Parts: sequence; structure tokens; C-alpha cells
Amino acid sequence: MLQAPFPVNAARAGDLRAVTAWRQRCATTEANPVDARFPFDEWRPLQLACAEGDAAAVETILAAGAAVDAADLSRIAPCSTGLQVAARYGHAEVCAALVAAGARAAARDRLGFAALDYAAAHGHARAVAVLLDADAACACDRARAAALARRAGFAGVAATLDAAAARAASTRTDRDKLRRWVESIGCGAFFDRLLALGYDFALVAEQGLDAADVEALGIPADKPGLAKKLRTRHRFPFAGGSAASGGGSDEDDGASDDEGEDESGSDDDDESSGSGSGSEES
Repeated sequence: MLQAPFPVNAARAGDLRAVTAWRQRCATTEANPVDARFPFDEWRPLQLACAEGDAAAVETILAAGAAVDAADLSRIAPCSTGLQVAARYGHAEVCAALVAAGARAAARDRLGFAALDYAAAHGHARAVAVLLDADAACACDRARAAALARRAGFAGVAATLDAAAARAASTRTDRDKLRRWVESIGCGAFFDRLLALGYDFALVAEQGLDAADVEALGIPADKPGLAKKLRTRHRFPFAGGSAASGGGSDEDDGASDDEGEDESGSDDDDESSGSGSGSEES
């Protein structure tokens, strides 16, 4: 039991000193008082500030140590994180602050809805834009959010999400082609490193890989065949589906050319129902 109620007005005023002092007084009874629920309620201070759209309060509460993704079973919002609450009510500035603080934009509540779903279903175009900028969803999730917006009558938001879903699908297709290529030449173990260094399908197709690029990937010195295949883009699937040998030979110089197994993953394409009312935001 908290020794004193959470200083809501201090948080709204951005008074971090007062909130921190309150936390220190209550630390003997709660591991993290800032994350304690209000008495006779099921929301925490962060969720309340997110519902109000009070960016100053949100930033103050986070600075005082609140868990950015904390959620509780609530009759008001089922297991909703602060980001899901802010998205539901269309508070784009708060959404941006939470994402910057590390909120998991793709997290779903117990009903299966993510922040993007709530923003889309209620026609909050600015919140949708913030979440898309944060790369909050894969293509299938963006398509689901588009379906929710369309059902609720927000055609503009649905069109934005449809376009985002198409772009994400194209990116995923190119990434899969790049992965299959590096696996086909025995370099599958270096695929994640290739992505981490900023390479993508278009860049490799246009400019290839030079000796410095291959060295950055960490190809072992005793596997010169792998390095040669990467530099010459051996079997690379250029536009039109043709594979290029790049003039390189099939010699591995001791390197393995085992093909890696294609990874597969199931897309969660279940569409959850949602409704929204009111005019669509511009």
C-alpha cells in the first residue's frame, strides 16, 4: 500500500523533482512506486497520462522510472500498454515520445490488438504516421490495420496503410532473395551480418561487394572461395530472374558450398475486428 497517492498534478506540470521525492518516500512499500496502480483502479500513472495525451506528464513519469511497456488487466483497456492507450485516443505526440523511450510498437494486448490497430480503427492519421515511421509492423500487420480502418470508414487511413503494407512486402521479398542468394553460395551464416552492415538486395545488385566489404563480413581467411563468390556475385539473381556467375569459377578453394535451409515463418494474418467513429484525421 502506497504511503501517499501519486502526485498527478506534479506530473502534469512536469515537476520531476516532486515525483522523484514522492517515489523515494514510497520506496519502502513498493519496488517501483511509479508503476503501482491507482487505489481502486486498474490503471497506472503512465496509462492515465497517455489517455489524457499529456506529453509533459508522460515524459516526467518515464523519467521517474516508470516501465514504458507496463500493462495491467483493465476493464477500460484490456492489458493495454501506454502506447496502445495513446494510439487509441490519437495522441501522436505521446506516441512519438513513447517510441523514443523504447516502447514496443508491435506489442499486442490480450485481444490481439497492437497500437497501430487502435490508431487505424479510430482514424487517427497522425498517430498512424508516427507508428509507421517507427517501423511498428510487418506487411501483414499493416494490411490488418488497413482492413480495420476501412471497416470503420476511414478510407484515407486505409489507403496510407495499404501503401505501407505494399512497401513492406516488397522489402521483405528483396530480403528473402538476398538471403536465398547468400545461402546458395554457402554464406548463409553471414546473412545477418550483411544486413547489420547496411547492405540490401538493391545495393548488392547495383554495386556488388568489393574486398573491403567481404572483409567486413568476417569471411575466414581459409575460405577464399566464399570471398570470391561474394565479390563476383556468383549465382546472383539479377532482374529478370537470371543468375550471374560474375566470371567466377565454381572452385571453393576449400570452402563449403552447402546450401542453407530456407527459413520459413508463419505470418499472423488473422484479422481482428475493430470499430471506430468520428471523422478521419488529416
